[in-house]
Amino acid sequence: GARLRQGLGYVTAATFARLAPAVCVIRLMVQSARPGAAHEITSAIQAAMKDFTETLASASLASLADSLAQALAEPPQSLAESGTRIAAEVWAGTHCFARRSAARAYLRAVTLAENGAKP
Repeated sequence: GARLRQGLGYVTAATFARLAPAVCVIRLMVQSARPGAAHEITSAIQAAMKDFTETLASASLASLADSLAQALAEPPQSLAESGTRIAAEVWAGTHCFARRSAARAYLRAVTLAENGAKP
């Protein structure tokens, strides 16, 4: 993307937090070797978020739900990915082993409902 074309730097950390229903915060830490690139980096991030927001707003709920359900059905590609996915929750005693299955079922119901079918 923009980093490769413009040589702006690398995203070294990213966090996402939901502050309230429909209110989210995304924080990105970017490392750049270009002096004074902060304004260009900020502009590139804002343009990407605007494009993402517009794409999301114009997308079909059923299509988004179906894509997410498919992604949730994908098994981990390695033992490390499997452990990373659940380790913190297992350690804290908060992991729900059936959550991914329940989420897929809910998303399939959303897909069916938007397409006029009964779940």
